Amino acid sequence: MSDEFQVPLRTRLRTIAAHWARYQYELVVLAAELADGHDWVLDGSPTPAHWLAAVADVEACTAREWIRIGRLLRTLPASADAFEAGRIVLHLRGDGATLDDGTPIPTSVLERIA
Repeated sequence: MSDEFQVPLRTRLRTIAAHWARYQYELVVLAAELADGHDWVLDGSPTPAHWLAAVADVEACTAREWIRIGRLLRTLPASADAFEAGRIVLHLRGDGATLDDGTPIPTSVLERIA
């Protein structure tokens, strides 16, 4: 049995959840960076959201939301820092974002969260 299975289940889940929060932040930041470039055109995608949707196996509307939040975080350093540090966790969907407790939030108020 590998060492990872010797760690208690709850500890492993806490670790994975922390990584997930960090990956969410990286996902939206990199999505915005992709959208601001032209690399996605090389694969024949009509938009960066379509390219990202195909790669991540999500709907284009979800990818557009990731891009929009990534761009928005550039203008909201406190929110970006809180998101990166895992103090806020967003559940990103094509129709918006929610806080960790499921409360819907428009991305226009992200600056008030941090």
